[in-house]
Amino acid sequence: PRGVFTALQRFVLAGGKRLRPLFCYWGWRGAGGEDAAPIVVASAALELFHAFALIHDDILDGSDRRRGEPSVHRLFADLHARSSWRGDPEAYGRNTALLCGDLCAAWSDQMFHECGLPTEQVHRGYAMFALMRTEVIAGEYLDLVSGVGDGSVASALTVIRMKAARYTVTRPLQIGAALAGGSPELIEGFAEFGDPLGDAFQLRDDVLGVFGDPAVTGKSILDDLREGKPTVMMALARSAADRTQTARLRELFGNPELDADGAAELRTIIEATGARTR
Repeated sequence: PRGVFTALQRFVLAGGKRLRPLFCYWGWRGAGGEDAAPIVVASAALELFHAFALIHDDILDGSDRRRGEPSVHRLFADLHARSSWRGDPEAYGRNTALLCGDLCAAWSDQMFHECGLPTEQVHRGYAMFALMRTEVIAGEYLDLVSGVGDGSVASALTVIRMKAARYTVTRPLQIGAALAGGSPELIEGFAEFGDPLGDAFQLRDDVLGVFGDPAVTGKSILDDLREGKPTVMMALARSAADRTQTARLRELFGNPELDADGAAELRTIIEATGARTR
């Protein structure tokens, strides 16, 4: 349907840093692969998979903004409301966005297989591609679990390693290297380089989610706090908070009705406990 296609086209091409395709491309070049159209297509398949992950993540988190625009479920909910269609606009938006995400995942797989590289090379890279997809979905699940669990620093670090570090840097590098026939030593070296870099990327992203400028990041600075997102920064804040701060954290953090004043108080507590600096 044209409405779905147009929404996805706009979402995928509207912005974003293209980090995963870039790391995949340079993993290929690092393993001796030549610059050519097939590796660009294979790398771009990672961006389509990322679109799937973002669309579904925004549904799970209840995020209304992405890259400075309405998120996909919000877009379709608003369309439903404006068109005065029958039924619940929120459910329509959510369900349509789920299908949009599914379509991106299917197209990503198809694009990777049809990138133009020889079948044997595609198969080499596909094992790592499959591992990456399993890890990021497992990380997303662990994120949900840690949100209702102890919220410890250790569990938050495990989530970012699975959901962000490997998915953003390590696996894309290794997919590119595997496609080019890179040695096991090179692929292992990319993990030693990629894991801490990916951790740093996500830790910075968690800081921006609370202290960033929405005009620059394109994301709300209320969503993570309203959702009670179990980040390393919040785990550090909880572990260092005194009794009064702990009571306020319990009251404000994860409150879906949190307003700007409550968010400002949370930021003050995060700063006061030293969590942001750490």
